[in-house]
Amino acid sequence: MPENYGPWIIGGAVVLLMAKAAVDAVPNPFPAAGRAVKRTAITTIETSDELTGGIQGDWTSSQYWFSADIPFVERDIPLAPGLIKDPDESWQQYLFGFDVPGGDPVNPVSGIYDAASGLVRKVF
Repeated sequence: MPENYGPWIIGGAVVLLMAKAAVDAVPNPFPAAGRAVKRTAITTIETSDELTGGIQGDWTSSQYWFSADIPFVERDIPLAPGLIKDPDESWQQYLFGFDVPGGDPVNPVSGIYDAASGLVRKVF
């Protein structure tokens, strides 16, 4: 072994600097891989949600039980149209009313309901 270690130290520092420059020139693959995994996961979740649309719905609603969700189409087909209550429809209209083609919905019980509610207001 030589008595002078100076050239070995300088050579080691040069090799270390060259290795550091080579590593810095290599792009970091982790951010791109993370974005690709995230896109794949979101696509998988959205696709499985479309394929199982009826299963993942709100099971407390009547639409969940009495309609069919067609995959990749933004439309539900009612299996029993009379059993599905619209959110803006009153319970009175839902239970006692019926739809007339080309006209307003008819509720034959509405007159009785109005009279009874007016009587209850007068009594109480």
